[in-house]
Amino acid sequence: MNNELITSNGSVNFADMAKVMGVAPAPSGSGTEKKTSQLARVKVLREAIMGTQDVNGKKVKMEVIPAGSLCIRKTDGEEIYMSTLALRPFMQRQSYQRFQSFDPKKSAETGKRGEYIKTILSDSLNNDLMDTSGGFNCGKPAGYIQDYSSLPEKTKAIYSQIKRQRHVFGIAVVKDATDASGSSVDDFEMPVLFETDSKVSFKNMGEPFNKLASMQHLPIQHLISFGTEEKDKVSGGTYYVITAKLDSKSIDITVDDQVTLQNFLDWISAFNTWVTDTHHANSKDKMPDDDKELIDQFIDTDELEGV
Repeated sequence: MNNELITSNGSVNFADMAKVMGVAPAPSGSGTEKKTSQLARVKVLREAIMGTQDVNGKKVKMEVIPAGSLCIRKTDGEEIYMSTLALRPFMQRQSYQRFQSFDPKKSAETGKRGEYIKTILSDSLNNDLMDTSGGFNCGKPAGYIQDYSSLPEKTKAIYSQIKRQRHVFGIAVVKDATDASGSSVDDFEMPVLFETDSKVSFKNMGEPFNKLASMQHLPIQHLISFGTEEKDKVSGGTYYVITAKLDSKSIDITVDDQVTLQNFLDWISAFNTWVTDTHHANSKDKMPDDDKELIDQFIDTDELEGV
């Protein structure tokens, strides 16, 4: 694959770019890094942020940021909120993850309920993916399971805990946003990572990419408008799923986009290197302590559970 995906005159190779960006080509007839997790994240706010306001001389508690809002958590910890977010996607990746609970003794020793097992980020889930436990696919059996009922109970239990993740890397175009106090903030753009492991949100976030593949357009050529939709839980209460709508207006690709694209690729490479190193270490029953701690930096558990 050509290392210069975007040439000086702005032309691109669709097949190479589609592979890099995690978009499968349309069917015939119809593309040593330092460990780091410094990338702003987008998440769905599960609970409203409350504040106080003076009403007739009295402090009244009221909703400042409604539940279901989208939030950008910057690398410095600042959070910005909006009801919808336009994002120019540069690429997507997919992976598996599974939360492995500790036994009471280990939980007491570590002060944690458990840890996440993560696979490498890939442009497809059709291959076996190394994971941080030293195995593959977080324990998911390879291939299509024709008779689920025939699986051992232990395998079924593991299988039910495994979640698919979709990771969308892009430039957030932020407008009409506020801070945690409800005060307006200036419009801005910044690179972000938007992830989900919810079945419905996983499907919804992937639909624009499927449309782009059928159109033979690259993700970088369009904006996707993300929002949320409230759903009722069977057990009572509500939750929010991510919605995604593709903007049909096309955006020109420039040479400057190469830098942003490469930065995202470097982040993915660093993450995958960490997963691969941890896989090999664990397959030999050895895992550096600093690598165990690094998982908490790479994974934002707040945004992955129940989105």
